[in-house]
Amino acid sequence: MDSFNNYEQAKSDYAVLEPFLNREEVLWMGHPSDKSSRPLGSMIYLGVFSVFWLSFAIFWTITASTAGGFFGLFGIPFVAVGCWMVYSVFFGYKKIASTTYYAVTPRRALIVTVRKSGTNCTEHLFANLPGVQLTEVKGTRGTILFSLYPPNFNRGYYRRGISMNEFSGGDWTIAFRSIDNVQHVYQIIYDQIAANGSDKE
Repeated sequence: MDSFNNYEQAKSDYAVLEPFLNREEVLWMGHPSDKSSRPLGSMIYLGVFSVFWLSFAIFWTITASTAGGFFGLFGIPFVAVGCWMVYSVFFGYKKIASTTYYAVTPRRALIVTVRKSGTNCTEHLFANLPGVQLTEVKGTRGTILFSLYPPNFNRGYYRRGISMNEFSGGDWTIAFRSIDNVQHVYQIIYDQIAANGSDKE
């Protein structure tokens, strides 16, 4: 049954990726693991912030409504933002992960994201990549980063302040996040970067 489920998953993944493959050979394809959530540091920091925001917004709205009636309406947008932040931190990350797909071809790495607004594809050409970073490895699961960001890119908000997209996990176009057999995939990508580099010489 497991092999059947894996086969069905592979067919489903390929159906999403196929329009962007240009008939290229697929060396590997996958998606973020459904067995892991976002990094613990991110959960704690943003989780505390979002819960505090929502709690204070609810408290202020109730207090303002009791004291001045009409003034309580001004708190409703802040309560709505707080609800969105709490949902994004604790549930939104997994929802986005479930609609993100990865592929490696001999020429490039593809990140396809399916959203309500449409399907987007980001490519990282191996000929233009000086290398990749292997981060957040736990056992056989980890993240492959294609950008020259610091290794702890998920925690960048400590230095630059909080941006709204951090609540949903930040930029999903710069990495293969939380994938299984990450060392194997890393080796495939490393070999293709080397091969594409030698083709330019």
